[in-house]
Amino acid sequence: MPDKILTIIIPTYNAEQYLEKGLSSLVMEDNKLMELLDILVIDDGSVDKSAQIAGRYIDKYPGIYRIIQKQNGGHGSAINVGAEHALGRFFKVLDADDWVDRDGFAGYLKKLQDIEADVVITPYQRYDIGTGKTENLISKPGEYGRPYHLDEVMDQWMTCHPDMHFWGVTYRTEFYRKLNYQLLEGVFYEDQEYATVPLSYAGSVVFLEDMVYIYRVGDVNQSVFGDTQVRRRSHLEQVIGRLIEQEKRIPEMAQGGERYWRKKTAMVVTSYYQIMLLKNRDKKMGRQAVAEINELLQEQAPDILAVTAKKCKGFVLFSYLHISNRLYEFWAPKIIGAIRCIKGQRV
Repeated sequence: MPDKILTIIIPTYNAEQYLEKGLSSLVMEDNKLMELLDILVIDDGSVDKSAQIAGRYIDKYPGIYRIIQKQNGGHGSAINVGAEHALGRFFKVLDADDWVDRDGFAGYLKKLQDIEADVVITPYQRYDIGTGKTENLISKPGEYGRPYHLDEVMDQWMTCHPDMHFWGVTYRTEFYRKLNYQLLEGVFYEDQEYATVPLSYAGSVVFLEDMVYIYRVGDVNQSVFGDTQVRRRSHLEQVIGRLIEQEKRIPEMAQGGERYWRKKTAMVVTSYYQIMLLKNRDKKMGRQAVAEINELLQEQAPDILAVTAKKCKGFVLFSYLHISNRLYEFWAPKIIGAIRCIKGQRV
């Protein structure tokens, strides 16, 4: 049995409706390539047939598919357990209702064999189950396949950042374990923490152009929907709390890690403003919530507050004017594009 190159961690909770698609997408036509895989289903206290579905793959592909069953602890808990038990030199998380592009995945797996970086970034696709529309997210660094340090990444942020999210991240297992970092458990939005905190300590990042992950969107029960986001505001507040705690560990971050951490944390805080001030129907409650999070930032991470202050003021104004999130998202790109065009003409 060859050494395992990649562990796929699949956090699973009552996912019988979707799990088959994800598990089957990982079956490679090349048996030697498939033997490089360690596919680890983390059954997070499911009461449906998720474990039986995983069991069929374990029986058919022994030594490749595995399952760990645990008490329910949430998505972050499942990732924590998976990272602890991963056998691969790298690991990547695949949510139970998502799947991989088999051709892109095969190319990615072949290239991983020759990569030593702490982090590998790959494209992903958003697939809307309601409309059937797809959107490809593809980072475009100066060169695919070569190691970058984070300062280099930040110098070309606009072209590098599209895939530097949960769905595009692969970690080298030894690097991740040495950090001894445990994700928040029992909350949503810890995917923001996952793609921010550990990555801030990465000494090297490699970008690949292989389309790997297919991210299923369009389900009203997903945490990205506005009403759901408002109901779970405390979860995002906890994640923001964990992010700003890293202020104390800046000296330990890799070259460029502080810049990356500040940028990503500011993006999460800005997202919180948008949720509470535009998506929230209770405008007064939203403004109060934002005032409270800003007090926390002022106390613990004033530099982050300074970066996000202008955007916050704009959202507060929109809140008073009762401008909807839909209207904002329609007009904002057009206004920003016009401003950039004017600036470009001046230069």
